[in-house]
Amino acid sequence: MQKNGQNEERKSRLLACAEQNRAGRGRLLPLRLAAAAVLAAALLALFGCSAKETEVSETFFVMDTVASLRLIGDKEQAESLLKQAAALAQELETRWSRTLPDSSIYRLNDGETVVLDEETAALLAQAAALSVETGGAFTPTVSPLVELWNIGEADSPPSREEIAALLPLPSPDFLAQARAGQPFSLPEGCRLDLGGVAKGEAANRICALLRESSLRGALLVLGGQVSCVGTRADGEPWRIALRDPDGQQGETLAELRLTDLHIATSGDYERYLEFEGVRYCHILDPETGWPPETDLRSVTVVSSDGARADGLSTALFVMGLEPSLAFWREAGDFEAVFVTSDRRVIATEGLADCLSFSNGAGGYRFEFTS
Repeated sequence: MQKNGQNEERKSRLLACAEQNRAGRGRLLPLRLAAAAVLAAALLALFGCSAKETEVSETFFVMDTVASLRLIGDKEQAESLLKQAAALAQELETRWSRTLPDSSIYRLNDGETVVLDEETAALLAQAAALSVETGGAFTPTVSPLVELWNIGEADSPPSREEIAALLPLPSPDFLAQARAGQPFSLPEGCRLDLGGVAKGEAANRICALLRESSLRGALLVLGGQVSCVGTRADGEPWRIALRDPDGQQGETLAELRLTDLHIATSGDYERYLEFEGVRYCHILDPETGWPPETDLRSVTVVSSDGARADGLSTALFVMGLEPSLAFWREAGDFEAVFVTSDRRVIATEGLADCLSFSNGAGGYRFEFTS
């Protein structure tokens, strides 16, 4: 019941954002709310900051990536919440991983009938809806292609014949039939990969846990997913750097200053296969079975919903710049930063007050778009 209430609250915020943007395409509503939260936190920092407030952090491996969590608040409470958050992430992994033999997704992919828990049923429905919304640029039925390419382990790309044999992928529409507490199975030949939304939904649930506490703030990193709660110790918003796809680790193009939002980035520069002078990134176009022929190097999505940010960053990368901008204008409930192959950095207008471009980012042209 509590989770349903949180979902309804998040849905109301997203609908309010969409309504605002349809009325006049203003800035993303949560960013305005974030500004108010930052002001309140700054006043608290000046007049009411507890002397017991401290920062604690932990790094752990979950969902096939290194995760880190920083918490600011009462030391005893923060240390307890670190353990709770890590345990929650690991629990969700045991449900949603396609590689852990006891997970619901692994068992479904293995042909079993599974009685779904509430969280898994909701995630399957959200993944199916996102696939429809993006015209299939994101699809949770991509697992056979992911397994075939095996980016990170394979020495060469699969043959055209091997890829063609897997296409077209099954439509994920049947996932809308998934119900909590009811037995569910996959159509023959269908296998799921929720990697495009699972980290984002895990971030949603971890942040919901942290918001129930009296912590000043938190910063969660799950691979390409970054989520911020509240503010830093000084009452300022969290600063999230956007990496230069052509730079070394730590070289950045821009910095976001945010609170109570989720940021997800997809790009071609972290995981890829190089073969005979060609780079094949790990993101696959579900329609062609190949890495997308896109004019983008990376996409960063900012949203009040972590799973939506996660899935959209993948889908927009597959779409390419102009279709992505058209999608953004129509959706009205998220913001984005695009880095193109011709060295442009294009940010949507809702980020104008919280995004700064890095000095000395040589060769890039920076712009906001409406």
